[in-house]
Amino acid sequence: MQTKILLASPVNQKPIILAYFLFALHCLEKQDYQLDILFVDDNEDEASSLLLEQYKEARENVTIIKHEQTNAESYYRNDHTHFWNDNLINKVATIKNNVIEYALKHNYDALMLIDSDIMIFPDTINRLFETNKPIISNIFWTKWQQNTGEMPQVWLMDEYSFYRKNGSQSVAEQEVLQQTTEFLHQMRIPGVYEVGGLGACTLIRRSALEKGVNFKRIDNVSFWGEDRHFCIRAVALGIPLHVDTSEPAFHIYREPDLAGAEQYKKKILDYQAQQTKATISLCMVVHNDEQTLERCLHSVATFVDEIIIVDLGSTDRTTQIAASYTNNIISFEGNLDYAAARNLSFSKATQKYVLWLHPDEVLLEENKATFKQLQEELATAVANNIDAIAFLTPSTSEQLSERPKYFHSYQYRLIKQTNEPLWTSAAYEYLTLPDHYQTKKSTVKISRETKDAPKKRYLPIYQQMIADNIPLTSRDQYYYGNELKYNQQYADAIHQYERFLEQKDIPNSEKARACYSLADCYQIEGDKNMQWYALFHSFRLGIPQPEALCRIGAMLMEEKQLKEASYWLNAALDIIKSTSNDSDLAPDSSYWTWFPALQLTLCHEQMGQLEEALSYIELTVSYNNTLPFLLEKQAQLKHALDLQNKDTTDEEDIRDDQLDA
Repeated sequence: MQTKILLASPVNQKPIILAYFLFALHCLEKQDYQLDILFVDDNEDEASSLLLEQYKEARENVTIIKHEQTNAESYYRNDHTHFWNDNLINKVATIKNNVIEYALKHNYDALMLIDSDIMIFPDTINRLFETNKPIISNIFWTKWQQNTGEMPQVWLMDEYSFYRKNGSQSVAEQEVLQQTTEFLHQMRIPGVYEVGGLGACTLIRRSALEKGVNFKRIDNVSFWGEDRHFCIRAVALGIPLHVDTSEPAFHIYREPDLAGAEQYKKKILDYQAQQTKATISLCMVVHNDEQTLERCLHSVATFVDEIIIVDLGSTDRTTQIAASYTNNIISFEGNLDYAAARNLSFSKATQKYVLWLHPDEVLLEENKATFKQLQEELATAVANNIDAIAFLTPSTSEQLSERPKYFHSYQYRLIKQTNEPLWTSAAYEYLTLPDHYQTKKSTVKISRETKDAPKKRYLPIYQQMIADNIPLTSRDQYYYGNELKYNQQYADAIHQYERFLEQKDIPNSEKARACYSLADCYQIEGDKNMQWYALFHSFRLGIPQPEALCRIGAMLMEEKQLKEASYWLNAALDIIKSTSNDSDLAPDSSYWTWFPALQLTLCHEQMGQLEEALSYIELTVSYNNTLPFLLEKQAQLKHALDLQNKDTTDEEDIRDDQLDA
């Protein structure tokens, strides 16, 4: 059964102060409990009553009870202090006792009584309730007299003493000063402490209410103020009193305190900005992925708020593995349409952002801090307008020999939740973002668990489409070629890529990638002439790209034509320096950063030019200092160059000695 908490406040307040009080209530954190609010409207100013009505209209679970005013009960305050008399105190005690009866009658688990000139922090009610103390106040500090120091609304003994004494024994003045100083110091240290008196901002659990705590005056006690009679009665009933000093509330005791109220409001807003989490739904499509799914889900489970799995009729343990992480498993049997399945998963997402992954992908430990930092950035107001974020994601071609071993390209992986279908193409589903989307690149890197490209995931879909005489789109022709290549059907892949290059409606950047894939196939088939042809064909599609130049450089290095290779690789660096790659997510970032410099490092090392090789490895590391083998190569070249310089120096010394002789 859900916990019910009643927050109640007798309100006789100036509108300008009441507005800050209501703002703080509006900012209370939403928790698993039900929070109802009860205002007892004792206002003399109609504007204050109107503020309460407006607050009630703006949210649920708010009740207002009107308290009838009499002239004898008018409440007066100024910028120096507040003026109370017995009639006013008795009235407030009666109102609070009526609130206690209301809380008991409506079966609340706790009652939070708070004065209408106090601003509480967003986590206050949850924090007080979690202490499990029967009666606990949240501390605040006030200058009860304008020219005095701040004092807390809690005390240890009697009416308002900060020291303890035993019976009638007197306490030395020095001891009083020491205990008072220690108590006030302790109240500044975050924690929960037992006290002898409290008030104005207090949570009372039902167990204490049922024992009979109330604010009625105790006839044989002369202490002034309803809170003191409440505290004496509570202790007499065996109920201890506590205070939480973790996050002090703010007391607007007089209008000059409004400047402090504005600062406290900013503090609340800053806290909310930090706490506003960019919630994430992980949406995945799976099909017989028992070998990799567990590691994938485990790597991101702590970063996402819900997981949605669409299963395309798995016959292994895939769904059992998924069930250990989520109940949101949707069957999509008999239809291997990945785009439709991914659109379905996105449509079920309820969080602010959607993250999509392939089942064989993981977020490695070294990338988790970057992911967390991105989440924090997305929670800020500045980043709130970002609709899609691109991650570095693994290429499906990273095993081909002349390509970088660590090959990643940018893909949009984190997208604001939308009900619009963003995915097209049954196989090799394609994400199309609306034109108005604001996008950004991130340094978050997704890794692949297996080094081999995924086999036979999409190939059967294309084969079935062809068997059913369903025409392939231009894009599908390219990806069908990729599937044929991954499954080592190189002759058929070559034919498919050549058909793709004949299309008229394809952007040249995509045709260039087809040229590189075509060169891969010719390399594996051992046809170097056609490999050259495929790479130079990409030159007809626009300015030569670093990937094509690096591939040409690699071929020349393989043939030991090192000077020629150096020419092409330097051309790649020149393009990188003069061209921005921010607008295109497709090219491999390795070719646009560190890989050409690494190839030049190896090229000059083979030519015996160690100084040049060292300068290029240092350039490489400036682009990427996370790969161990790059750092090892840098250290190796430094050592080799040191030895070479030492040998040269020794030889010069020997020659000098010979000349002297």
